[in-house]
Amino acid sequence: MSKSAMVLGITGVIFLGYGLLCWLIPDPVLKLTGMQISAASGLVEFRAMYGGMQMGFGLWCLMALGAENRRIPGLWSVLLIMGGLALARVIAIFAGATISLYLSGALIYEGLTALAAAFFLGREGRKSQKI
Repeated sequence: MSKSAMVLGITGVIFLGYGLLCWLIPDPVLKLTGMQISAASGLVEFRAMYGGMQMGFGLWCLMALGAENRRIPGLWSVLLIMGGLALARVIAIFAGATISLYLSGALIYEGLTALAAAFFLGREGRKSQKI
């Protein structure tokens, strides 16, 4: 397995697993992040965004892992989504958010994953130009 495929595989497994956790048993994630939900519709929204969307992204990464022609679109997806998450966290920190262990861990994971995707996109692009 190539290293670019490993980025997709690891991201896919993490997002699929985290999405399942958020959808099936949201309470541990809510406590870990400090979020509070006060209405049933809020729990539906949490399960949809943190559960459903993350499971969908995880499955997309795993699908991109399995087919060479989806590798570059998959890496672009990882770069844009993880980069967007990391950037939004940095902006929130500069706007005055309290830095928690969860926030700093998520920022490190998202930032490193976005950088890895960018690096392997560059390598994949160079490989395709040689052909």
